[in-house]
Amino acid sequence: MENTTFSSNSIPRGQNFGSRNSTQNGSAGRNFTNDRYNKNVDRRSPRLLYSEDEEEELSLSLEDYYGKDLEALLKNSFESKTYHFDTRGARLPSADRLFTEEKWNNYQLSELQDIKRDLNIVKSKLDRYELSQWHKHTKAMNPSDKIMRHLRRDVKVEFLTQAWCKFYELVNKYQLIPSEARSANTLYSFHLCEAPGAFVASLNHYLKLNHPDLKWYWLANSLNPFYEGNTLSEMINDDRFMLQTIDRWDFGPDQTGDITHPEYPSYLRRNFDDALPHLVTADGSFDCQDNPNEQESTVSWLHLKETLIALNILRKNGNFVIKMFTFFECESVCLLTLLAAAFQEITVEKPATSKEGNSECYIVCQKYRGRDAIAPCLDQLLKIDLQTYQKYSMFPLVTCNLMFYRQITRCASLFASKQMSAIERYIRIYENDPEDPKLRKHCDFLQEKFVQHYIKKNKLRPIKLEDNIVNLPKLKYQVERKPPQVIESKYRKQGSHADRIQRSNLVASDLLKKINEELNDDLCNNLQDQLRLPRGCEIPVDEVDITFGKPIEVVLSSQFCHGRFMRIRNEMIKVYGYRKFMIAATQLPDTHRDNYRNYCDFSILYMQKDYNTAQRESLCTIYDKLFDLREGDDFKLIGYPLLTQFNIDVLCVLRQMFKQVIFNAPNELLLVDMELDMLDLWRDKLADICDAYTSRRAVISFLPISFITGSNNSFYKWLVEANNSRLYREINHVIKLNPRV
Repeated sequence: MENTTFSSNSIPRGQNFGSRNSTQNGSAGRNFTNDRYNKNVDRRSPRLLYSEDEEEELSLSLEDYYGKDLEALLKNSFESKTYHFDTRGARLPSADRLFTEEKWNNYQLSELQDIKRDLNIVKSKLDRYELSQWHKHTKAMNPSDKIMRHLRRDVKVEFLTQAWCKFYELVNKYQLIPSEARSANTLYSFHLCEAPGAFVASLNHYLKLNHPDLKWYWLANSLNPFYEGNTLSEMINDDRFMLQTIDRWDFGPDQTGDITHPEYPSYLRRNFDDALPHLVTADGSFDCQDNPNEQESTVSWLHLKETLIALNILRKNGNFVIKMFTFFECESVCLLTLLAAAFQEITVEKPATSKEGNSECYIVCQKYRGRDAIAPCLDQLLKIDLQTYQKYSMFPLVTCNLMFYRQITRCASLFASKQMSAIERYIRIYENDPEDPKLRKHCDFLQEKFVQHYIKKNKLRPIKLEDNIVNLPKLKYQVERKPPQVIESKYRKQGSHADRIQRSNLVASDLLKKINEELNDDLCNNLQDQLRLPRGCEIPVDEVDITFGKPIEVVLSSQFCHGRFMRIRNEMIKVYGYRKFMIAATQLPDTHRDNYRNYCDFSILYMQKDYNTAQRESLCTIYDKLFDLREGDDFKLIGYPLLTQFNIDVLCVLRQMFKQVIFNAPNELLLVDMELDMLDLWRDKLADICDAYTSRRAVISFLPISFITGSNNSFYKWLVEANNSRLYREINHVIKLNPRV
């Protein structure tokens, strides 16, 4: 099976990240068959073996803990978490009636709202539990918990995650490769909200096993982790797979990757040309931990945009898979109605590897009737803005098919009852004795049976190493660069829901006390005051490729620091406001003791102006100052932040001109020993970048990302450590200014 992208005249690649060839050549430093999910590949956990008598006894006694015996549990998880809709009665109103009536009220949705109330009552019981302890308990009780471990060991899965397992169930069960693609021996697929890339890796494994000769062309979208205006709570920041396949990721007309951008649907349709996808997947969501009872409403706008994009680009008879949650609100009722009118077959599926206690499920939509079948409504829906969506319902209630509405009610009730049952069971065992040895034995037995059933049902076996998407010469090569944002995830699993709500409502002084306590650990205590970086690999001038995007007003995320510091920084900005926080956090240098005549001080600039303007002006200032330097001079940058790819690209170029870069805490960069011939080499390119960067035309980057995160990670490591040190001191400086802490 050929594994490549769409044709060259299709979607433009992220040109700032390099070509497909550079991606392939740069993959030698990474291995996603053996990444952080498979860190100890040689430590093989033994399979648990049971005699026939033990199996029979354990199978029957499972009912004491799970309420069902083994056979019933397997059937319930692998077969019963499914609802098939009859789509024959689904009809769309005329386009002129879309979004013309206010949202349906709770009385009109009384049956669904009753189910929602019952579910939220059960879910609210979890608010008092400490999150990390509760996760530990539910992990031990989760029947599918060991599936990933065995796939890692026995199947050698590339880039294994929970999402990989879930999608493999779906693609295997529903045969998502249309007959047209099989007949033409060519499959086009597009993957919305795909980061970190598990659906793509899972589909690749399935195709290699089941359709090895099929030519596969894929593209994917997600919020761009290298656009620092995107928020942490909405992104998946694990970029390791993305970096190796960056030419296949589309971040839209403004480089944010935001599919809710008004121009994104038309931009995408226009760039697909005739290579319309046979399969579209959408796995979008974002962090709803602070308001879990309203998860459905919170993500409904995203789900609508995912659906409209899919309907706009999918070819006739194609398939669409979208992750959703509950179906209690009019937004979801209308969306399901739209899908039923657009596809011949609609099925709601909760995969066996999806955690029992959450609301997650997947809508599998098969045999698209074609864009022409819904064109008038689709064209109108694509024009709807968020303000209209929040005020009005998609369809008038009177146009809702009663029979289809009843199907939605039965579906919502089915999945809510299963979720409530799982939560109640987990609570009952947690309150009794979660460390009971008999319970552990039964959990181990059930999890082992789930592994066997999952692998057998999905006919899983290894594929050749060279058939993986990221081809690597050595199986045991370990990923050296663990993105610091990935490490941050554990901090989001600490404290109860009540604790997190309380934290979000704290006044400034109390929040600073909490932060001060959190920053007293090994990571913070071992930060260095000085970090030296020698000159790195030479960057060819012709590698410059200017990429424009949406101007960044405030930095909300960064792949170049520990996510924990960025999260705390954002909390403080939310309390103080960006300008006040920057003023409080900035430690101005003592110019009387500064012995360097060649320096630029940007402290005030980044305090007073938005980030985009500050970046542009700082580059122009640096460019002008460079021509005052002589051979062998040193050059100091004060208050020059390194959180954005653009500013780091500037440092990459400066690093070519000086023999050494030294970070001095809290916010100084010392460039040592100038070489004028390198300045002459870069003179024209820097001038071009200065001219290109205007207030309305922001330069997001101008070098391939591989120069920052390449296989030689010394620069990336230095960068993260320097940013951690600076951010920690910024945060700590604000805390010290508050005498009550």
